[in-house]
Amino acid sequence: MAFLYGRLTRGVNLADASPERSVVGTRVPILLIHGLADHNIPFQQSERIRAQNPAVVVLWEVPNAGHCGAVNAAGQEFNMRVLGWFSSHDRAYQLVNGTGSKGFSSVAPQVVEQ
Repeated sequence: MAFLYGRLTRGVNLADASPERSVVGTRVPILLIHGLADHNIPFQQSERIRAQNPAVVVLWEVPNAGHCGAVNAAGQEFNMRVLGWFSSHDRAYQLVNGTGSKGFSSVAPQVVEQ
């Protein structure tokens, strides 16, 4: 029914929709969060999306998280990862902190392990 509804009301052919194709060539940063205990959408779907453009697609696979359950399965890590991802892509944040030219950092983020 959704496919028919989309075609009749919006003129969209949902059968042609492809998350994998939609990320090819984009420069827009994308954060995918996928619960490994998701019974609605297999985690391999997110892996296929990321594989199409790993330069801009970040994938966090969350153990023991169901569909939309990452915040409950890993609350502190969820906050750290999501807020960190947004702050690393936020023009206003980078301007205020002086980390970028015209608002974008010229230095790639680094991870330090202790």
